Amino acid sequence: MLGFFVATVVDRWKTMFANIGFIDNVAIYVSTTIIGVGDDLKVIRRNIIRYCCLTQVLVLRDISMRVRKRFPNLEAVVEAGN
Repeated sequence: MLGFFVATVVDRWKTMFANIGFIDNVAIYVSTTIIGVGDDLKVIRRNIIRYCCLTQVLVLRDISMRVRKRFPNLEAVVEAGN
């Protein structure tokens, strides 16, 4: 019975960890999809990744107290992005 409980807890933890959004995967996909060396393409790639980072920060502010302390309001998020 204890083994089943431990297996269930570990499985839930692995599932939660696997569902965390990592920016690395998106960045690799964007860099391989939007190909080119022009300044306009560089700006597009950078903006897509910046929007992904912004989304992750906004979500993690609701979950993590550490992120909430780092970004107490939206002005702090904007200031960190500049």
